[in-house]
Amino acid sequence: MAVIEIERFRLAAGVSDEEFRRLDAALQQWCYVAREGLARRTTAVGADGEVVVVTVWHHDPTSPEEIDAPANDELDRAIDRSTYRREVFRTLG
Repeated sequence: MAVIEIERFRLAAGVSDEEFRRLDAALQQWCYVAREGLARRTTAVGADGEVVVVTVWHHDPTSPEEIDAPANDELDRAIDRSTYRREVFRTLG
């Protein structure tokens, strides 16, 4: 069973798109690229400025909330937590 994780949020006040891209790339390199079971992780921004991160896993992973990394802390501060939503879907069958 594959797992699809969708995170949606807006950037915190004062965080530029360039700064966020740098932080997101650092997080992806540090803790996602080498994670067992990762199929794909894509970050995109909508016309209204909302950011969406779609992560597809080959199987049910350890929750990303359990990762304690400096890159994760920096990225967390770049997100307006009041707008953060996370959904997890499991493929049928």
